[in-house]
Order: sequence, then structure tokens, then C-alpha cells
Amino acid sequence: MGDAPDDRARPGLYWGTSEWSADEIRAAWLIAERHGLASRRWSSRSTTCCTASGSSRSTRACTRTSAGLTTWSPLASGLLTGKYRGGIPAGSRGAVESCAFLRPRLTDEKGNQIVGRLEPVAAELG
Repeated sequence: MGDAPDDRARPGLYWGTSEWSADEIRAAWLIAERHGLASRRWSSRSTTCCTASGSSRSTRACTRTSAGLTTWSPLASGLLTGKYRGGIPAGSRGAVESCAFLRPRLTDEKGNQIVGRLEPVAAELG
């Protein structure tokens, strides 16, 4: 059997989401389905070892609605490199004015404590 007509790849008829919660993904999918609108085909979400628990619900929502999932920023915009543990270094992404929105995340005390606890593991692994 072939795909239903609305499932054929046709430019401009599909949409995606970025950083939506599982509840938002489900609600939008149900609205599109109820009204015969094009369904969402992908979701994009920032996912790191510090945020993975929140993304598992979104991953399940994508699976249930047959949508793809693209994760990005596995190093949390540089936080997981450890370079922000002492503040924002000159010349780093966090020092760039257009990236000022990242500063609260990069200097987050809890996130940097996690990075500190991971440093011995990283050093052991090389």
C-alpha cells in the first residue's frame, strides 16, 4: 500500500517545532489532525546530558506522531567544555554581545557544578 495523499513529500506543506514541550507537540498535532491540516514532520530540541530527562517526553511524543527529532547543542553552547566555570572568558561565545542570552545558562551555578564533577571522568578518559 502507498502512503495516504497527505503523507507525500510536497514542498511547503509540512512544519516543524523547536524547543516545544511534549504537551505542546501533542496539542499541535491533534489540532492539525482534527482540521485536516499538514502534520508536523520534525522537532528540534537542545539536548545535553544535563537536560536529557526533559527531552525524553518530547522524544516519545515525536515517536507517537511519526515525526523526526533533531537534537542540537550537545555541549550546551560550550558549558560542558568547562571553560565557563570561572566566568565568561574574553573571545568566547558567551562574550559575544549577540549571544548575551546564553550568559545565564553558561554561568549557571548548578550546571557548572555538574561540569566540575565530570572533569575527573573526562581526565581519566583522556
